[in-house]
This record gives sequence, structure tokens and C-alpha cells, in this order.
Amino acid sequence: MQDPFTKDIFLYEYVYDVSQQKIIDALMHHEISSGCEAVGFFSIEEDQFTVLEFENKRAGQIEKVVMSFYDYMRHYAKNVIIEEDREKFLAHYLDRKYTTSEFSQEIVYRTLRNGKIEYLSGSSCCYEEDGKTYCVLVRRNVTDLIRQEEEKNQELTAALDKANKASQAKNDFLARMSHDMRTPMNAILGMSHLAAEEAKKGLPTPDHINQIEQSSQYLLGVINDILEMGRIESGKTTLACDYYSPEDIFLPVIHMIRPSMEKKKIQFVFDENILGRWNAEYYADEQKVQQMLMNLLNNACKFTQEGGRVELRFSNLSIDKEKCYGVDQIIIEDNGCGMSEAFLENIFEPFEQERLPGNESIPGTGLGLSIARNIARLMGGDITVTSEIGKGSTFTVIFPYHYRILPASEQESKIVPEPAQIERLLGKRVLLAEDNEINAMIAAKLLENKGLTVKLAVNGKEAVEEFKKAPPKTYDFILMDIRMPLMDGLEAARTIRAIERPDAADIPIIAMSANAFEEDRQLSIQSGMNAHLSKPVEPKVLFETLLEYV
Repeated sequence: MQDPFTKDIFLYEYVYDVSQQKIIDALMHHEISSGCEAVGFFSIEEDQFTVLEFENKRAGQIEKVVMSFYDYMRHYAKNVIIEEDREKFLAHYLDRKYTTSEFSQEIVYRTLRNGKIEYLSGSSCCYEEDGKTYCVLVRRNVTDLIRQEEEKNQELTAALDKANKASQAKNDFLARMSHDMRTPMNAILGMSHLAAEEAKKGLPTPDHINQIEQSSQYLLGVINDILEMGRIESGKTTLACDYYSPEDIFLPVIHMIRPSMEKKKIQFVFDENILGRWNAEYYADEQKVQQMLMNLLNNACKFTQEGGRVELRFSNLSIDKEKCYGVDQIIIEDNGCGMSEAFLENIFEPFEQERLPGNESIPGTGLGLSIARNIARLMGGDITVTSEIGKGSTFTVIFPYHYRILPASEQESKIVPEPAQIERLLGKRVLLAEDNEINAMIAAKLLENKGLTVKLAVNGKEAVEEFKKAPPKTYDFILMDIRMPLMDGLEAARTIRAIERPDAADIPIIAMSANAFEEDRQLSIQSGMNAHLSKPVEPKVLFETLLEYV
């Protein structure tokens, strides 16, 4: 610079300490990358605290506050932090050990913003330089992280609670199963022993035989429930739909449940006119609809006291004649013991069964209602329930279906046939493939008692060889187990069908297997069999099936 009067040249040199600005710039850069909302730094010896509040980090707006560290902390606690967290906050920052540690310290506290609680995290780190102790503090908003952690903890707690409840329910279920399976087994073994003793003395044993049969049927029901529930939980349950008349579906259910109702002197009310209300057929899975209704009616019968009342009602909710689609409502109402409001929340869960005074000894798996509802939902419907202790329960089934109207000629010809005559089976020859000695003995005795001749093969390979070496038309039927050594029943059936002689293609092959599911039946049909009977095979069903192919 030149003096205008003296013409002397002057040089001025300025030195600025830009350390603090460099620190601020560095902190600003760190804030942008780490997401914090405020940064403070101070020298403990000087007790001068500088706070940078980042109001808008994108616009670079910073509010700078300089004051005593301890005064700032008290002011901040009083005006920002909720009352419940103030003492913890001040104890953290006003204790000298937190501002002299070489390691980072962190505290989480709450504040109120826009009427909502938010979580803030304060962390500090101290270091020494040139004989002085410096401390840097960072504040971040961790509300989202805390909320996410709380949600995860809640989910984990809920999952653990659900798992514990499921485990307890299954333990209870296994305990009940042990009781419910041992009870009929005890009756079967006991009555078998009594029947054998009395038979030695030449005494009649019809009562013992009846009780053995009843106990066996109950035990079979328990096993079926367990298997069905397992399939439902694994997602393997499917529908096998076909067209059935209302009589085909509902009348067998009525016939099956009536004896139980009559035994308890329960007034069972049912409008039988519903069966013939229109000349149409439902497109449905007959067996599963019957299973669903039997589970509901059996439940009503079990929990209705002697002399009570159970009513079965049908009503139509909607009909679309163009699409041949309808929705019916089926109501099963009883005046039995009812259920508590708390139990109704879990009534359709597997293994659940409420024990109230007076019904502790009622047997059951706790699976019937769960199975029924799963079937209803599989069909596109549902089951709901209302109940009150001491007044009874009402189950409502929403039953959607497609249907077809029968032609007039088919309606007129739909006459119930005369009962088949068992004498038509006299002299017929059966090739029985069964590897279990007891099952083979029972099946052979049943057939021989009705005048049939039985040849036993102990596996599929032996059955094929016996059929090959026998002259054509030697056998009228083949009864085939599925699971056998050397060659199973499916392969044996395919092998027989492939033999080049006329009767190999025509002979009725009927599966008798413990494989009881729909896909098992389909596999039997695909292998060339004519029918599939699930064990234990009822004699009536066996003979009716044989008569279809005479």
C-alpha cells in the first residue's frame, strides 16, 4: 500500500487462527456423513463449551452456542429432556469420570418434540493434547432405531410366547392322547380277554364284541384326527370334488350321529325336507364336508347334557343361477354347557379343549373344531361360533358351492337301488396280496365266511407270479396291499395290467391299504387299480365294493 502523501510503500501482514473454523468445517462434514444433529467440544480446564446445532444439514445452517459446559448441561436437561430422564443425564455428564475417560461413553435419553416422545443418543470421547484435556460430544436422534428394536423385541417376545404356548398345548395334547388312546385300548384288550374266557365256557359274547367294535372305532377316530391335523399343518390337504346330491352328502351324517344323540336322550332336530328341496347336485368333496359336519355335531353331542337339545338348520344366503353358484348357511345349535369368552378366542386352535366343571372326563383330541374350520376355509367358506357358559353354543358354517341342475330324465331315474345280495359272491375266487399275517388272516376269514375262495400271496412279486401261472379267468378279484416287500402293490398292479392276456386288463384290482389320503387313492387308480379301500377296511364297504365288479 502506498502513502498518497509521502509515497512510501507499506506492507501489512495479518495472521488469523483458523483452527476453530477448520474444526467446525470438519465437524460439519462428519455430521453430514453420520447423521448427527449436534456436536459440542470443549477444554475441561477452560470450561468453555462450543455447541454446533445443525438445523438443516443440507442447507448448511448451523446455530453456534458458547457457554460453560456445566451450565449448558443443566440448562439443556431442564429445557429439553423429559423429567424422568434428567437425573440420569446429569449424573452421566456432570460426573468428572465421564469427561476424562479415554473411551467413548454413550447415554440414551428422551425428549418431547411436537407432542411425541423421541429418543436421543449422546456420546462423548475425551483425549489429551499439549497438557490439556479435550472432550467432543455428539448427539444423534435414534428414535427410529429404538422403535425398530422395540418392534423386534415385541415380535421375538410374541414368537417366544406363541412357541411356549404351542409347546405346552402339544404337551397337553400328548398327555390327552395317551389317555384317550389307552382308554379304548384298555377296553379292547379287556373285552377281548373276557370274550375269550366266556367263549371257552360256551357263553355268548355279543356285548363284549360290540364294546370292542365301539372302542376300536373311537381309537380309529383319534388316529384319523391326528393324521388329518398333520396334513393340514403341512399344507397337504386338498379337495377331491365331484357332483353329489344333498342326500349323498348330508343323510349319512344324520344317520351316523343319531345313535349318539339317542343314547344321551338328546332331542335332535333336523328338517329332512332340506334334502330334497331342489333337483340339484353340489360340486364338493363329499368326504370332507361330512367330516366337517360330523366334527361339529359330535362336539355338540358330547357337550350337551342328557335330555338336552341339538338343532341342525340350513338356509340359502345367495344363488347365482347364471354361474350355478350358491352360498348356504349351516347352523348347529345346542343348549349344552357352553364355553367361556376367553376360550372362544382360541377355540379353533389345534389341541385346545376347555375343561369346565362337569366335562373334565369328556374324551377328545382338541382337533375336531380346528379340522372342521380348516375344511370350511379350504372350500372358500368359514366357521364362526357364539357361546355362553351354561346356555349352549351356536356354530355357523358358510358353505359356498357350485352346482348343476339334473335333467328331468335323470331326476326320474334316480331311484335308490335294491340292497345288493351277498349271495352273488358265492364261489368267487380272490387273490389276496398281504404281507401282514394277522391282516391276511382277518381278510381271508371275512371272505371265506361269505363263500369266497382265497389264495394268499405274501408280497407283490408273489402275487404277480401267481396270476401269471394261473389259467386265465382263474381269479375274479385281486385285493392288493400297497406297502409290501420285494414289490409293492402299485408296481404289482402295473405289472399285472401289462401282461398280454385278456383277463389282465379286466380283472378288478382293489387296493386295501393303510395309506388313507386322497393322493394315495389317486396313485392306486393311476397304477391301474379299480378302487382304493383304506384300512381298517369295514366288511360292509369291502363287500359292497366287490359287488360293484361282479
